Amino acid sequence: MKRILTFIFSLLLSISLCSCKEDIPLEKGEYIFDIMVASDLHYLSDELLSPENELYRKENMTRDGRYQEKDVEILHLLIDKVKKEKPKALVLTGDLTFNGEKKSHEDLIKELDVLKDITNFYVIPGNHDIEMDAHSFFNDQTQSTPSIRNSEFETLYENYGYNKALFKDQETHSYVVPFDSSHWGLMLDTTLNRFNYEYGESFTSGELYEPTLTWIESILKKARDKNIHVMSFSHHNLYTHHPAFDYFYTLQNANQVLDLYRKYNVTLNFSGHLHIQNIKEENGIYDIASGSLLDYGNRVGKLSIYENAYEYEAIKVSENEIFNEASFNCFYHKYYIQSLAQNQRIYGENGEKITDLLSKINTYYFDGDYLKVHEMIEQNSSLISLIKQNEGDYFKEILNVENKNQHEALIAKK
Repeated sequence: MKRILTFIFSLLLSISLCSCKEDIPLEKGEYIFDIMVASDLHYLSDELLSPENELYRKENMTRDGRYQEKDVEILHLLIDKVKKEKPKALVLTGDLTFNGEKKSHEDLIKELDVLKDITNFYVIPGNHDIEMDAHSFFNDQTQSTPSIRNSEFETLYENYGYNKALFKDQETHSYVVPFDSSHWGLMLDTTLNRFNYEYGESFTSGELYEPTLTWIESILKKARDKNIHVMSFSHHNLYTHHPAFDYFYTLQNANQVLDLYRKYNVTLNFSGHLHIQNIKEENGIYDIASGSLLDYGNRVGKLSIYENAYEYEAIKVSENEIFNEASFNCFYHKYYIQSLAQNQRIYGENGEKITDLLSKINTYYFDGDYLKVHEMIEQNSSLISLIKQNEGDYFKEILNVENKNQHEALIAKK
């Protein structure tokens, strides 16, 4: 049975009293519309590879668990899901392409174009999308291929948000769109890719500089004056969702953004970048980190907007058990292969069992299936005790996650 977490926020009664919240039933009110959110597509055009490659095949290009060889199929599954659900909008929160290849951007746009009469599109760039050291892969050799320049992004994606913008930031690719007369989407470009060519490196971290912060505040003032609810979207995270994913993942000046959100009562942000499905809330502000569309679970977020609440659910783009098992095995095996030799040195005859267990736990953790993580911990208590004695902070954090579903939440508006 679907478990819905409900929250309601109390008012600050006086400067001497702290605001509080408690879990009580919440009347959602009238349904308004749905938005779907996906992140980290990492789409790589098939035209940038030759089929006779043995070394440079999509399945060999990543070590982080992505089901890269199925990127086109997974994109088609997303498209089919959108056709079925018919949301008001589809928002893609960055890392649209494998490594910024212009051809990948162009082919992705052609693929998504079939949805132009079904929903509205809004995109923001991720750290893999602009001014990258991009390559093609032919006959087991690599060669440079054009990446899009910073000035090209809005032109390429003109029909994917920028032609519908109410307001645009002059410093970044940030903009504002109206979902309806009462709800705005604040689309934030948190990347530093525009500096890649100048400094000769690919920036992974994200930051918003003062001119953009000033622009954001001007937007939030307008929204407050018009009694419009604002939800924001970014590639980088507003909170640190796991201590191992901090500096390069959490927005460098997230506290400044959070100060603005507290001031203007913005309670909901969607992010990506981590590839981990995770919901984190502090002081009434939620950051919902969407897992990569290519990672096991292969989920798209569905945000249902009601009169009094936001209801969120992360749903799989495929219900096919064979596909989902193959996606699980892809993620599982990439961690297993990297870790087996080390674990055999540390755990001896238990090395293979522990590698198997940690590989499964890690896969479920990235998918946000904390219920399954706890189930595996309970079923393997003797191995878990060994792991806790030897593993570092990465798995200690995972083994201590709350037994809470990361695929659903009901979030009250203030």
